Amino acid sequence: IWRFGDGTVGSKTVEVIDQVSNPYTSALVCGGDEDAWVSFVRGLWGRTTILRFSIAVNFTSLLLRFLSHRPFIVHLWGPSGVGKTAMAKLAASAFGDPEALSSTLNRTQVSVTECFAHLDDFILLYDELQVSTIDRSQLIYAFCGGKGRGRAMREGGVRREPTWSTILRTTGEEPLLGAAGRRDLGGQANRVL
Repeated sequence: IWRFGDGTVGSKTVEVIDQVSNPYTSALVCGGDEDAWVSFVRGLWGRTTILRFSIAVNFTSLLLRFLSHRPFIVHLWGPSGVGKTAMAKLAASAFGDPEALSSTLNRTQVSVTECFAHLDDFILLYDELQVSTIDRSQLIYAFCGGKGRGRAMREGGVRREPTWSTILRTTGEEPLLGAAGRRDLGGQANRVL
């Protein structure tokens, strides 16, 4: 089941549990005029292959679990002012408030993992990769593994490992792979577009 604002898509017999403490929950909203959005996107559709890919990949995130496909990363990079963030936010607007659905990677690894698990099937957008405080190799392997670290609970026992099945969208002014001074491992290239 997927929840959009006050509505749901999928089985109506499944209990929906709100996670109001996560800011992404309130970002998944129904709003605006669907016909106007489709018309606007249709008007842009033929302009560039990258734009078509950018929009299509967002809807692909909803299918990964059904196709038994592993999570992967799509990174748009290039000089400032070419529209990387605008394209990514336009695509994210299909699911809700694009400003609230995007963030930077200037956060802890635990925070990032919790966001992956919370949004699960929905696309994640992290803008301006160059300000990331997380090692890129760790980010690639942690995200594409589809499962977070095992952790103990304070009162004893083991917490459920967070899992996800989605696509991570990143933007930045430098490539995710092959950046100056970085040695990429072969498996990283298999997980990033």
